[in-house]
Amino acid sequence: MRVAFFTECYHPTVNGVVISVATYASQLRSLGVHVAVIAPATPGYKDQEPAIYRLPSRRSKSQPTYPIALPFGHLVRRILDAERPQLIHTHSPFVMGVSAALWARRTSVPLVFTFHTIYEKYTHYIPVVPQPAARVFAKRYSRAFADRAQCVIAPSEGIAWMLKRQGVGTRIEVLPTGINLALAENLEPIRGQLGLPQQARILLYAGRLAKEKNLETLLQAFRTVAAEEPQAHLVLAGGGPWLSVLQQLAARLGLTQRAHLPGMIARRDVFRWAAESEAFVFPSVTDTQGLVVAEAMATGAPCVAVNSLAVMGLVRNGENGLLTENSPESLARALLTVLRDEGLGRRMSAGARQTAALFSVEACAQRLAAIYEELITGQAVSHARLSP
Repeated sequence: MRVAFFTECYHPTVNGVVISVATYASQLRSLGVHVAVIAPATPGYKDQEPAIYRLPSRRSKSQPTYPIALPFGHLVRRILDAERPQLIHTHSPFVMGVSAALWARRTSVPLVFTFHTIYEKYTHYIPVVPQPAARVFAKRYSRAFADRAQCVIAPSEGIAWMLKRQGVGTRIEVLPTGINLALAENLEPIRGQLGLPQQARILLYAGRLAKEKNLETLLQAFRTVAAEEPQAHLVLAGGGPWLSVLQQLAARLGLTQRAHLPGMIARRDVFRWAAESEAFVFPSVTDTQGLVVAEAMATGAPCVAVNSLAVMGLVRNGENGLLTENSPESLARALLTVLRDEGLGRRMSAGARQTAALFSVEACAQRLAAIYEELITGQAVSHARLSP
């Protein structure tokens, strides 16, 4: 089986889409699927993987760390002539997605589209466009693009529900990125890197530090937690445009000694921090899947999450975590419950490990390969469906 991935971003960029694309490319190759990845060029970066094709790119003023691909037709044709994909899988509906759809139609192969992002939630990154109009356009465009594909991959049950509610009529399959459970094993202590005492009770957020992640609400909630639980510490691990904003907010809230922002950390270290945490905190209401939630669960960390589409079907209240309303007060109550009810914490920790086991990267890749085979051959393939 031969497949081509079209993506708007890839290494050395670090975000959820890149992790998903790279994870599936690697795992599908281990199953014998030939995967070519077509992505924008990043000057100075040299790929270490096989079959990575870089297209000319340019930088935007609003997002200089995200090069924009220029998928000139003769270049894409040359790649596809060499690779001869039986299916094209796009991870974006925009520049690379349009190219993917065009070439899928021209070469008469199925088109798969993964709905990685609720695009109308990210229009603030295009400040030159009036926001109400930008949100309406993003929603309508992404819905229309989804209907151009023969199959849409929804990373969570919540996103599948949203797409159906919006009227997407094409086939929708729920399939998360999948997690490497081996990364949750044999973890060395890490709290010493920040000088946290052994008695510190850690609450962890790991991910991009950006406006849409709802981290102001988390810091405001933690102010209440810190006032009532003197051993509680919050670690906000990751980089992003709001690192300095959050540092300043933590200082204004009097949390300089209790809220820690170490910046970007290695992926393995996310698991190390989660293993030492009382809970993983997920305040975002804009994400499409809780990949990092499942990764934290693999270490036994229950999740305290603001109820959103990303965690629908993943976080089950009282079983592997707690769901809250989108308010500092509700989030603070849930965090205090985890810190104070040790019996509940142990039960949710066991439930978290059981949930994570269902989302192994091997199982998810096998499911994706089965979907590809069905689309290519037009025949149903027997496979196990994933459900938390």
